[in-house]
Amino acid sequence: MEAILKMGDIVIRPAQKLDCGQIRALIQELADYQQMPDGPKIGADVLERDGFDGERPLFLSTVAEDTKTNKLVGYTLFYYLYDCFEGKYLYLEDICVTEAYRKKGFGAALFESVVKVGVETDCSSMRWDVLKWNPARKFYDKYGATNLTETKGVLFYRYYNK
Repeated sequence: MEAILKMGDIVIRPAQKLDCGQIRALIQELADYQQMPDGPKIGADVLERDGFDGERPLFLSTVAEDTKTNKLVGYTLFYYLYDCFEGKYLYLEDICVTEAYRKKGFGAALFESVVKVGVETDCSSMRWDVLKWNPARKFYDKYGATNLTETKGVLFYRYYNK
């Protein structure tokens, strides 16, 4: 699979089905960091099915791989949504870089890999949510991202279909 970007021993590339086990481990790492260790309810098999087995995948993903160890050290998970005012946009569900690799530019490279997909597919914007206490908010501010809760009073809701 062709690399999007090479940074020394780290390669940013589109995820592959065989990455799903490591992506699931990184999802757990992110959940632990966000103080939600029981949050993830899906396994690698669901990621494989939903992202790689169908004609229309439910999500896309990019990964940061350490080519020395063949270990994934970060990932993004994103998908297309539609806004009746602006049209198609990307929703960044997750972005995570494992702790030992943070503050080395890999998060920025992963973030920019998703931005690139949005630009190439003519998306109107990219959206995501972030926990209020998460220091990544400063990272997003550097990109000129708008906090819609503060500027527009937009609140996000979730309904669980049980």
